[in-house]
Amino acid sequence: MNKNAITNGFKNIIRTFWLSATAVSVLMVNIASVAFASGLRTTVGFTLRQLDKQLSIVAYFNEDISSETQKQVETALENISEVEKVLFVSKDQAKEDFRKNDGYSQSFAETLDSDLFGENPFLDSLWVTPTTSEEYISVAKILESEQYQGVFNSVQKKQDVIEKLESIYRWTNITGIVLVIVFSLISIMVMINILRMSIYNYRREIEIMRLVGATNGYIQGPFIVQGILFNLFASIIVLLLFIPSMTFGVLPKLQDVLGITNSSELNALTFDMYISLFVVIVISLGAGVAASFYATKKYLK
Repeated sequence: MNKNAITNGFKNIIRTFWLSATAVSVLMVNIASVAFASGLRTTVGFTLRQLDKQLSIVAYFNEDISSETQKQVETALENISEVEKVLFVSKDQAKEDFRKNDGYSQSFAETLDSDLFGENPFLDSLWVTPTTSEEYISVAKILESEQYQGVFNSVQKKQDVIEKLESIYRWTNITGIVLVIVFSLISIMVMINILRMSIYNYRREIEIMRLVGATNGYIQGPFIVQGILFNLFASIIVLLLFIPSMTFGVLPKLQDVLGITNSSELNALTFDMYISLFVVIVISLGAGVAASFYATKKYLK
């Protein structure tokens, strides 16, 4: 029966070539759309993880806080689970970094060193980096709590940036899920209707097979294989198009745009992109198998 199913499944595709080509084309567009949405979601997620390492909250100490107290506060913050790292920047270091900033002229830097500003106008500070962007707001609340009310002069945070990034990631996920559902339903409907038409075209042959005692499995097999082959051919075409474009086009471009210099980070992005692509392919094949079984069971009665 398996040999019959495979052989006649291929024959059905050849005999209804243009109908099969239409089905494969529609499925290919659906799979490619879902793969694109999945790749976009992966890219946005990777970008957010990169930004997680760069977003810090700057807490400026009051001028009258002793170095011992500063050290105690630094140690206490390092022991918080939501905090990735804490960096102490002295006011002298802050002044030096400010002087070296390319955005300011030499004359301004010289003015900063003059008596016009009096003593060093900068404050000692802690640069606190949360473990993830989700923990950013909670860490900021800790630094602004009553516990550190008399310790910090001010807390500089970028909550609006975090909220925008989280909103982008959330809507990217929602859009991706909606696209997967919509295009999966379209693929299933295409499969069911194509197989329905194919079964109708072979109705005379099916009647003869039933008259000579063919089992349901023997009759259904070729049509199930035909539906699976539609998805298989469409998936292979998508892979042949996406893999070279990702390897030689998308990933090098993302490396330049995101400024990825670490090979391990690039490998992680590459792995995530390929995994998302193959997950889409597996899901589409699974939907094709399910649609094939459903269509043949329903329309061959």
